[in-house]
Amino acid sequence: MNKVALLFGLPLLLAGCATVPVPSPVSGDGQLQMQTIVLPNPLKLSGGIQAARVRQRETSIRHTWELTKAVVDDGQDNTAVFTVTATKSTVSGTVIKSLTTTISSASSVQLCNTGTAAVTVTSSSATLTGLDASNVALTPTLTLGSVFGALPVTLAAGACQSGSFSVSSSDAGLSTAQQDMLNNAATFKLDVKASTATKTATAQASATPTFDDQNTTTVVGDDSVTLTDPGFQSTPALPLTINQTTTVQVGHTYTCADVGTLVAVNTLVGQSIVPPPRRYRVPNTAYLDGDTTHLTASSEDTITLTCTTPPAVSGCTYTQGYYKTHAQFRSEADAQSGRANKQYDPQAWAGARAWNGNETLLALGGVSYSQGALVQVYLTAPAGNQAVSLFHQLATAKLNTLKAGQPAVSSGTVSQAISDAEAFFAANPNWLQGQYAGDPTRWIGLLTSFNEGLENGHC
Repeated sequence: MNKVALLFGLPLLLAGCATVPVPSPVSGDGQLQMQTIVLPNPLKLSGGIQAARVRQRETSIRHTWELTKAVVDDGQDNTAVFTVTATKSTVSGTVIKSLTTTISSASSVQLCNTGTAAVTVTSSSATLTGLDASNVALTPTLTLGSVFGALPVTLAAGACQSGSFSVSSSDAGLSTAQQDMLNNAATFKLDVKASTATKTATAQASATPTFDDQNTTTVVGDDSVTLTDPGFQSTPALPLTINQTTTVQVGHTYTCADVGTLVAVNTLVGQSIVPPPRRYRVPNTAYLDGDTTHLTASSEDTITLTCTTPPAVSGCTYTQGYYKTHAQFRSEADAQSGRANKQYDPQAWAGARAWNGNETLLALGGVSYSQGALVQVYLTAPAGNQAVSLFHQLATAKLNTLKAGQPAVSSGTVSQAISDAEAFFAANPNWLQGQYAGDPTRWIGLLTSFNEGLENGHC
């Protein structure tokens, strides 16, 4: 009897799930019979995983504009008609800046001892496998090692050990192949194993990654701009805010009262008309303006007017070349190069006379310039600095309106351009060094036309 009890009790000392043969009670014939007893595994694994995939996409949109202007031949002598076309081009594209997949335990992975005696867990392992859309395993897999911390660990009866993990395709320690597996898998499977000296428990969980698109958009250029063409009627009326390719027709019917705003080309000799018809140029500039778009397009037409009474004309205008070569003294640069100025014209330079003695200074943008300082800037080539080009035309326009005898008269449009250009220089004191904010080219065309005789005729 003692021998039977010893053999029966031996497997109870094993914390395992093995089947063991034990002797059965003595049969009627006095022989021992063997029977199998299955002992429960006290190790139980539970838990789950979750997968999340974040894709960062950037969309770039680039708007560019072109402005063209052409003369329309309408067959009439006294009209100037132009077509102005603002052409818009938009190019967009989307690129994936980054893709990140993160796999983590949905809740703590639990390793529990459900038995009645303490057990010691000696090892554990976790393997993450990615599967494609056909449920075929991708390579390589990821070995996560123990998710339960340092081992061995002893679990009392009824006690549990918590574990967790998280792995991301952005982890620097992963190989490129491992990162690709995480980013390309359709589903993921986690296999976890924990063992004592005699028992092993396994668990498996799976997850399909959720998708989160994070989009950013970068816009270069103006989607919407303003089209203007000063001094001309148009259909539709200008200024016009546009966000697509647009063509408008602008024009003006001139009368003899407008002659003062035109530039005479030459006189046609006629015997039957007194005075003979005169031909005039109509310099004209269109503008396209946006936060980053500043375009000008110029064109000119030639018209013919027949006027029985010569119109009253204000003082004519000079160009910057005249002021540069008719200053009182030669600049140092001229002296070194041997160039000699022509005869000094004090009438033209009334706005800024000599720079010695009782001098008169020309105020531009809050700064007073002597004649010598102005000539020095006149002799400065723009060399890509558009602010220098604007200063040349602004100073010339101011001198034209201040010259003695019969000063040139600027229209409201030109006067506004002079005021705006002066404000530009006042706001950008380092313009001569090419350091400025804003677009100085927007006033150059109009002031150039004024100085070339658009409104007063050229001297």
